[in-house]
Amino acid sequence: MNKYILFIKKTTLVKKIRLVYYRFLNKKYYLRYLKKKKNKIEEDGIILITHNLNRAGAPVLLLYIARYLYENNIPFVVMSLEHGPLFDDFAKYSNVYIKRGYIAKIFFKKMHKKKYTRCICNTVVSGNYCGYLKREGYSVITLIHEMENYILEEKLENNCLEIISNSDYVVFPSNYVYESFLKCINNTKFCYRIKHQGLFLIDEITQTKEESVAFIEEKYGINLKNKKIVINVATACHRKGFDLFIQTLNNLYKKDKNIFFIWVGDNTEVYLKNEKNKIDLECLNNLLLPGYIKDKELIKAIYNCSDLLYLTSREEPFGSIVLEAFSAGTPVIAFNGCGGYMDIVKKDYSGELINKFDIEDASTKIIKLVNDNSKMEYLSKNCKLIAKSNNFSDYCCFLLNLLNEGGKNDGTCVNNYTMF
Repeated sequence: MNKYILFIKKTTLVKKIRLVYYRFLNKKYYLRYLKKKKNKIEEDGIILITHNLNRAGAPVLLLYIARYLYENNIPFVVMSLEHGPLFDDFAKYSNVYIKRGYIAKIFFKKMHKKKYTRCICNTVVSGNYCGYLKREGYSVITLIHEMENYILEEKLENNCLEIISNSDYVVFPSNYVYESFLKCINNTKFCYRIKHQGLFLIDEITQTKEESVAFIEEKYGINLKNKKIVINVATACHRKGFDLFIQTLNNLYKKDKNIFFIWVGDNTEVYLKNEKNKIDLECLNNLLLPGYIKDKELIKAIYNCSDLLYLTSREEPFGSIVLEAFSAGTPVIAFNGCGGYMDIVKKDYSGELINKFDIEDASTKIIKLVNDNSKMEYLSKNCKLIAKSNNFSDYCCFLLNLLNEGGKNDGTCVNNYTMF
């Protein structure tokens, strides 16, 4: 009998131990489940959508947004409508998918089930998916870079209407782009914000100007002694004004042979052929065309060794290269009335605005500026101040806040840039 009682007691004790243990396990795994669930809510993924992966302003901007998300452990994927040379660069940070049409819609539905519930649509071209994304339950913001002429030429008016009807927020890099966009639609009742893109390519420059000049001389085997250096950075094309850059070089060469021009970007040799029969070929002795530069230190050296950035764009939404030049203390000379850069390129403060496409006016003001040391020093100081006030991390946080906040489509606007 005693043995039986002892057995019962042992059995009861084991049951109690098991019960306590199971309760502990349940609590442990339940807490783990709650934590996992909480993390999932906080870390719903983002889909970055771009129309292509070319080395142009909008895809490059999205690449640096991707890098920011990667560095801050925010889950995301990239979807492009077309392949391009930046594919491998994006692939360093995330999975990259090439989708369009019905296949893209299947992709969005699948990703939403995987808790990717937020989207950044980059450019008007990819905006035709905004309606579908919204119906699938995504938070959507759209970044607009295109100007009126491009939108009308490419017949993207329906995309614009799709964007303003279904985006929680539409983000413009400048008031200039916003006003240009309004000319393509008859509706101003949508939720939008204006925010400069921030400085994403160039960080602090530690070299002196003399060291940068020596570095460029050695790299390209050229002599820049006593030269004033004028640069531009873009893929050569009509819109970027490569022809105006070469014509200004030709005009200046007749007046001052100590002004040296550098154009950094793709397609320069192709477009130069079209200009050779219009210029004195001797002026090309004062021209360097290094092509597209991926080396960050090299592009920093080019900005740092330059005296002026000559922005020849016929149309420019904002111009990230303006901030890149400013970070090196390089003033900007650009055409008046041609882009959003006018928010920060101010006459006698951070640069000079010249008559539209006026080569003679450009030549005169370039000569005057580069030979006025005291004014150049003043402009350079102001340029650095502007660059410091446009932080790229702030821009990315701004976009993430918009994604989490959601829009009311009430036509409200906040101008998120500093005027001076």
